[in-house]
Amino acid sequence: CLLLFAAHGCGGGSTDQSTDGSDDKQPSKPGSEATAPASNGPIEPLRFKTGQNNYTMTVDGRRRRFIVHVPSGYTPDTPAPLVLVFHMTAHNGGYAYETTKWREQCDKESCIAVFPTAMSYFVIQKNTEQTKWNDVSLSQLVPPDTPLADDVKFVREMVETLKATF
Repeated sequence: CLLLFAAHGCGGGSTDQSTDGSDDKQPSKPGSEATAPASNGPIEPLRFKTGQNNYTMTVDGRRRRFIVHVPSGYTPDTPAPLVLVFHMTAHNGGYAYETTKWREQCDKESCIAVFPTAMSYFVIQKNTEQTKWNDVSLSQLVPPDTPLADDVKFVREMVETLKATF
């Protein structure tokens, strides 16, 4: 399994997402949403179909969302590269799914594209809620004592689940 990373833009804007990220603006043609199994115990493969698959999983008590695009020619007996597409600040996985060309590219190249969504935080300087990945600067942008999500753990658990599936 080859793993590629793609970052979608930089910058910001506002968002009306709740603090747990549960009010994501989903793509215009959402697929069914499934819950990934909890990370304790053996990892169970996800059920999927060709095209868009919406999933949630709980990591450290926080509900996390991600979209998986399975190319039309995918067969489980043939290994496929996995591309992780990280959205920019104040957006979500659904936005990256709709606005990047990774779906089309993965259909051409027979790779699987994954679009995770960051958590939403109150950003002091912007005076609003924004989705943000937990990087080294996040603790300086949010009110003191704001609990920060472990995004590395989320991505690791998501990738392990995807490895068990694809």
